Amino acid sequence: MPTLLSISMHTPQLDNYKPSRSDRLFKRIESKIEELTKAVMEAQKAEDEQYQKALKNHEKEVAEWEEITELAGRILADEPEAHLEAIEQLNPFSEINQLGSSINFEFNGDLIEVTLHVNGEEIIPSESKTLLKSGKLSTKKMPEGKFYELYQDYVCGAVLRVARELFSLLPIELVIVTATGTLLNTKSGHMEEQPILSVAIPRKTLESLNLEMIDPSDSLANFVHRMNFKKTKGFAAIKPVLPQELESK
Repeated sequence: MPTLLSISMHTPQLDNYKPSRSDRLFKRIESKIEELTKAVMEAQKAEDEQYQKALKNHEKEVAEWEEITELAGRILADEPEAHLEAIEQLNPFSEINQLGSSINFEFNGDLIEVTLHVNGEEIIPSESKTLLKSGKLSTKKMPEGKFYELYQDYVCGAVLRVARELFSLLPIELVIVTATGTLLNTKSGHMEEQPILSVAIPRKTLESLNLEMIDPSDSLANFVHRMNFKKTKGFAAIKPVLPQELESK
């Protein structure tokens, strides 16, 4: 529990004041005492203000500590509402715009099902730029295969990032993350939000990987997943991985 800082200020000038010869000669004793008394009062006022500020901070820290302790107990008791509160309070996805437009959670016993609405293909530059020996900047249209490979890595990396953040926050062992993107529905002829990648990620498997060195797309071989991806066309719609499918594996 947070402890309160004890603050003490000393102004011994008044207690130890002894009139000097010049103070007596010029009759400054009374004004000197008045000056020192004023200084003591100002010091006491400053000390009181500092103490009140410290007290308020202490009370705030105690309240936060009690709230976090209570929340931690509910998380350990495996309350789904507590898991959601922890995500909302600590907000590990505050930079969600780097991953996508929104993220949704569904708690199902010991696992969390996450739906991540990833950014569209426009997040990947359509052109590649290189600096020529002459010092001029060369701009070329990015090859289609390279473009889709980069977008695939972006989507896979976003899914792994979501799982990593949740494992660092909550005592859970399994996360199913499904990324959705805007695709053409060939039945209706309209652009619709559809699942494009779904991965079941156990904590133990993710923690065994060197995340700084892996290729996000290649790393999916370590997990149960669904992805329909072609280098010349990109992602196609898939059916998400369901919890009941994992029970038999």
